[in-house]
Amino acid sequence: MILKKILFSVVVLLSFVGSVFAAPGPNGTLAGQSNCTSVDAIWSITVTYPNLDWTLSLNSSSLGTITRDIPDSGSGTETFNVVPASGEVVTLSLIERNSVVRTVSFTHICNVSTEQETVVSEPSTIGDGRLEPFSSDHVIYPLSDQGIVVYNDTGVSVLFVSLDTIEVRGIPATGSILLGATADNYVQIYRLSDGRFQAEIGPDEEGKVHVVFWEGLGNSYSRISTTTYTIP
Repeated sequence: MILKKILFSVVVLLSFVGSVFAAPGPNGTLAGQSNCTSVDAIWSITVTYPNLDWTLSLNSSSLGTITRDIPDSGSGTETFNVVPASGEVVTLSLIERNSVVRTVSFTHICNVSTEQETVVSEPSTIGDGRLEPFSSDHVIYPLSDQGIVVYNDTGVSVLFVSLDTIEVRGIPATGSILLGATADNYVQIYRLSDGRFQAEIGPDEEGKVHVVFWEGLGNSYSRISTTTYTIP
């Protein structure tokens, strides 16, 4: 009888110790938003361990499933340079290996009242290396010896993406990757999977968002195209 009590006490003690020292599983937070040019996944990994493999996935009826690798710790914003059909449900998932840790769904709505696209076959400059055409009041300088510099209408530099940043971030396998943005996200610079750069500026006082695409740095840039859309 005494032996049974001792064994029972040991089992209870081991169960208690296991409950005290049991570590929580991988965990994180996830939020999503979309506009008329992309879908953003805002993620944060709150609990992680060595040798874990974190990914993000985007799923919708028109786009299917798109998967991206993300760092195995920290937080960030992953931009999917895709546009779902207006009114369809977009589902974002934060995944550790094959286990879905967080899922968020929202309806994509593109509130664009007007949209105009202009394609320019040859680049045009004003003699000082600035990127033209651009209908915003900001000016972009893709400099081969420094990186990408953006100035506002008063001549103040509001964003600088260095050559080191461009090299380290590289070219994404699919979609786009954020190279840099101002604190208010009024100016954002991306690198696309085809090697081009993308800048988004706005919305301005008229609700216009100006988007420009180009390839290369210095005076060798080409493949310029611009799009302006208005958010009511």
